Amino acid sequence: MSDPNFPEQAGEFGVDAAIDTTADNLINPILDGVACHIPGAEGFEQMLNTEVDQVINNDLNTEVNKGIGGMSQDAENLFNRE
Repeated sequence: MSDPNFPEQAGEFGVDAAIDTTADNLINPILDGVACHIPGAEGFEQMLNTEVDQVINNDLNTEVNKGIGGMSQDAENLFNRE
């Protein structure tokens, strides 16, 4: 049986992925620039990038999905007026 929310979930996943990639491409060079000035940073640079990416991506996705959810609800309300 197909999940009726699949199209919405797929759309959210696509938006989240685009946001994650864009944010990572902006943030990681900055982190790399900072890490190159820390002695021994090679040992934890990738871990730092991954952790910062995850925290920032989760926050961005939460905020964007709030907006998308609100827009979806507004659109539903337009068509479901009684």
